[in-house]
Amino acid sequence: MSVGSPSDLVEQEERDQQRRGRARQHLLRLSQRKREEKIRDLEERLERLIHLQQLAAVTDSEEYGFILEESGFTSLDSVLKEILSVQEALEIERSKLQNTLDKIHQGESSSGGGGGGGGDVVGSDSIDHQWVP
Repeated sequence: MSVGSPSDLVEQEERDQQRRGRARQHLLRLSQRKREEKIRDLEERLERLIHLQQLAAVTDSEEYGFILEESGFTSLDSVLKEILSVQEALEIERSKLQNTLDKIHQGESSSGGGGGGGGDVVGSDSIDHQWVP
């Protein structure tokens, strides 16, 4: 058997690049789903914390102290600090998600050859509005 022609080698390299590109897109989509799930979990936690904070206004202090204790907090101040912490984590995760989405769009807009490039991210406006903090 003879060694493949230069054009065969070029075609093989192009197929390998396309395969690597598809694998990268798959990994980025898995990362996207993981980040979206983490964001949902953080949003749910934030809702529970805000509800716990709002209970302070409608509950007597003894009962509220019991509710805090059952929830793992020592004071309203500790609830407020946790709210800020969760909000910060949400902001970070949303930023990471946006970076992942940008990478996905860059990979989709590059046509397999030569890798991604600069310029506008194609189609990003259809997703951006979902994660504006």
